[in-house]
Amino acid sequence: MTDDRMGLPQDTDHAGQSRNTYRVGLSPNTYRVGLSHDIFRPDGAPVMSPANYDKLAEAGCIPVPLPETRAFSPADLAGLDAVIVRTAQVPGDTLEAAAKDGFRHVARFGAGYDKVDIGAANRAGVAVTTTPDAVTRPIAVANITLMLTLLAQVSRFDAMVRAGRWAERGSVTALTPTGRTLGIVGLGRIGKETARLALGLGMRVVACTGSGTGGAEGVEMMGLDAVIARSDVLCLACPLTETNRGMMGAAQFAAMKPGAYFVNTARGGLVDETALHAALTEGPLAGAALDVFETEPVAADNPLLGLDNVLLSPHAVGTSDEMFNVCWLGCIDAVTAIRDGRPPASLITDPPAG
Repeated sequence: MTDDRMGLPQDTDHAGQSRNTYRVGLSPNTYRVGLSHDIFRPDGAPVMSPANYDKLAEAGCIPVPLPETRAFSPADLAGLDAVIVRTAQVPGDTLEAAAKDGFRHVARFGAGYDKVDIGAANRAGVAVTTTPDAVTRPIAVANITLMLTLLAQVSRFDAMVRAGRWAERGSVTALTPTGRTLGIVGLGRIGKETARLALGLGMRVVACTGSGTGGAEGVEMMGLDAVIARSDVLCLACPLTETNRGMMGAAQFAAMKPGAYFVNTARGGLVDETALHAALTEGPLAGAALDVFETEPVAADNPLLGLDNVLLSPHAVGTSDEMFNVCWLGCIDAVTAIRDGRPPASLITDPPAG
């Protein structure tokens, strides 16, 4: 079934379209590639292995570390041919201004692209690429890890020990995943891998997609409302679009099973946090695990921070060493492809005419 609240499934890829013509970039050793500040650690070391970092220069590009910013300005991209970015926003006016100066490519460090103005990129002829394969396994493992942590009551047991309440251990019962139902909203790469891992734990898996098409072995497909109602654990694995923003609101949380759990490692904008807080304090939810928030960094007065039935992570739960290295190498491949006039592996913007 199609449900417009979900937006596109996470495996939607525009790269399958025919594209034959790319603006050929500058010659090797003059191609300047900006690197957003969050590709480096606070001590200045790259988040990927140093040997892999060197591969950008080995590919004939000039790496240009950029100052810290939440959103690039035209001045930030001046003189660059491309930029590799993790979390900073790339506004439309910045893209259109930079394109007039020869800028041609935004390489996203990960699968999401909601912080890049895709419409403006298309108008300006700027390519936007992602590295979806790099995050599939790490985020799927994170989904399962968070789910198991919730079911096993780890945080509650941890709190008992720290507070010297050892005698209370019999008051809390851990839950086994076997036989319980995991609902997945979005069945793209990450959703499918999450389903595969859950099935290996003996869970029943139900799922829905924004397009109403697709599926995976062992997964029962149904509409969004049915997935919400039947899940013992509900996991979001879809991208954020203008059509699905706030898709998990008061009505959706009220429709969940009493004692159900909620996991979101996708995008914070998919969730009405006020409604989520109410569902965690007044029912029906027993707990939640959140790696993403409506506003990031999360505000200090966000009421979700005061709940003891919520696991929190700073949009970092899937950032493994494997993910960093594969994302980085995928970005280099995309940068050199656009530079040399070759089709990149995952193009989000429209293919060039020709």
